Amino acid sequence: MHTHTNDGEKRAAEPLPANDTDAPNRPRSSKAATACAWLAPLAVLLMSAVRAIADSYPFELLCHFQVQYFIASIAILLLLVTLRRRRAVIVAGAALIVSGSALAPLWIASPSNGARTMNDSAYGRLRILHANVLSSNEQPAPLLDLIAREQPDLLALHEINARWIEVLTVLADDYPYRDGAQREDDFGILVLSRTPLYEAAVRRFGSSQVPNVTFQIRVHEVTVQFVAAHTMPPMSVAAQSARDEHLTQMAAFAKTRSDPLIIVGDLNTTMWSPSYRRLCDELGLTNTRRGFGILPTWPASLPTVMRIPIDHCLVGDGITVLNCRLGPDIGSDHLPLIIDLAVDASSD
Repeated sequence: MHTHTNDGEKRAAEPLPANDTDAPNRPRSSKAATACAWLAPLAVLLMSAVRAIADSYPFELLCHFQVQYFIASIAILLLLVTLRRRRAVIVAGAALIVSGSALAPLWIASPSNGARTMNDSAYGRLRILHANVLSSNEQPAPLLDLIAREQPDLLALHEINARWIEVLTVLADDYPYRDGAQREDDFGILVLSRTPLYEAAVRRFGSSQVPNVTFQIRVHEVTVQFVAAHTMPPMSVAAQSARDEHLTQMAAFAKTRSDPLIIVGDLNTTMWSPSYRRLCDELGLTNTRRGFGILPTWPASLPTVMRIPIDHCLVGDGITVLNCRLGPDIGSDHLPLIIDLAVDASSD
């Protein structure tokens, strides 16, 4: 049987779009969401993994933000799980593993850590306070209060200018032994010690020609070789090259010495940089942070999760790490490091 319907009835029976603008936009929105779901974890994964290969500017700068990549990985992973983006979750999980693998060793105690030596008469104790004081910092009281409270045996101070030299004269009685080079830029350096400094010298490594202090001290009748250093910040191709050359020549100097070695300073690199790894591998050094956490030092004005660890104390064989911790804000853009060490008398 044939039935007839007019045009008005046909139009009434046909489903209408829910919205003239929504209909074409929904596919684009869905594609954009899918792209973001893949690109976000993939970007974090690549930036975290770049530490294994990036050795040139500016890609090397990406190495230094492993903490931030780890936090971003967690946030992205949780979001993707909530959105049920199952395959993208796998990429986010990989990013979490890669970034986490960079951080985990810092929470695992190194063989050079040992609380058992705290009261062992076979070991000599040494407390070091390292601080980049900031050349423009006009508030010395926080640093002086910290020194009075912590009573370190050795101070390694950076960005020392004429004004800071004058301020630090109040420490002359407690720290009669000193060496360094004052400068009106950001690369003055000063070492202060309660005990004599032997073979102390201001040395310049690499093309930057910024001063370092090399010296020896005696700890429990053991001679310990020190290098106090401050390298160029790697903010250009030339500056990164100068920093890396500095680290290479510093390592070459250290290899000429046979005594237990300690390098302390503002190295303007993190533990995840290829240049840092080469330095430690070549000299067999351990970061005193290991087992005590990330301890990010710069910039001091930012929350902990936004800072990066560019100040270091590295130790060689014969040195046991008892403790490593951050000091409080001293008005600088860096936080201080306070390190307690024990020197094995049998290493002499």
